[in-house]
Amino acid sequence: MAQASLLQRTKIPVWRTVAAGYGAVFRQLPALLRAECVLIGIALVVMFAINWSTWDALANIATIQEGSEPVIDGIDEVSWTGSILEWMTWFVPIILVLPAVVRLHRSMISGVPIRAQSGREVVSSALKVTVAYLWLLFPIIALILILEQMDLFLDDTQDGTFSAVIGFATFAVVLAWLILYPRAAIRVAAVAIGRDDIGWGESWQASRGSTLRLSICFLLLIMPISITLIIAFWSGEPTGQLGSALYGVADSATTMLVMLFETALLSLAYLHFFGTDEPATTLPDSQ
Repeated sequence: MAQASLLQRTKIPVWRTVAAGYGAVFRQLPALLRAECVLIGIALVVMFAINWSTWDALANIATIQEGSEPVIDGIDEVSWTGSILEWMTWFVPIILVLPAVVRLHRSMISGVPIRAQSGREVVSSALKVTVAYLWLLFPIIALILILEQMDLFLDDTQDGTFSAVIGFATFAVVLAWLILYPRAAIRVAAVAIGRDDIGWGESWQASRGSTLRLSICFLLLIMPISITLIIAFWSGEPTGQLGSALYGVADSATTMLVMLFETALLSLAYLHFFGTDEPATTLPDSQ
């Protein structure tokens, strides 16, 4: 249990936190790339291969659908392959960037230089951080899958009247999760530095009154780079198998960078609400 004296009620400052988050990531990025160049390189190569294979799967579906004979089984098989590859495009870059996430947490909170951190300890903490993220993501993923299955069932049994309701419910669930997510996710920072005494309840209690502020910080840190990628995609949609694979690599690199910005926010939030014994990191002033 974290000490009650550490559970501050001061609201986290938005603009100072956002500025500190950008500064921390850009200052530490070269060191992070040097420390985790192998894993990050593997992630990008794997993502190139996955997106290359996804193009083949989509081409096979188009070929099968143009056939004159019934090929339902063929379409189902290729569709399953495409679905698995699509899920991999989400999780592979996230999993492989987690050691860099741990290094950034430890650098910002405990003041330990990136290169001075033990690789074995980083990997051990990365596994614990993976479990923490799974706890955070499982409820929203499960709920979305349930809503999607309900939508398919209603489409099969009704005239599609309830599809809009299901769509709105899905949007509302995702929006609520995004607003509440940063508060609970502060525990990820605690896990990364070995503070097992700080649980979900302590993270939630300490950040009371800062729900909207944390959500705004989260959006301001991750939206600019995400919007840049979307604009780049709209301005010149990739064509051909090579273009699709290269866009997939850019998308994965963006995902990993977004993870680092999120990491910076969670570290700063941890410092604001729980403090630190290390003087190496500057805590944003409270308003």
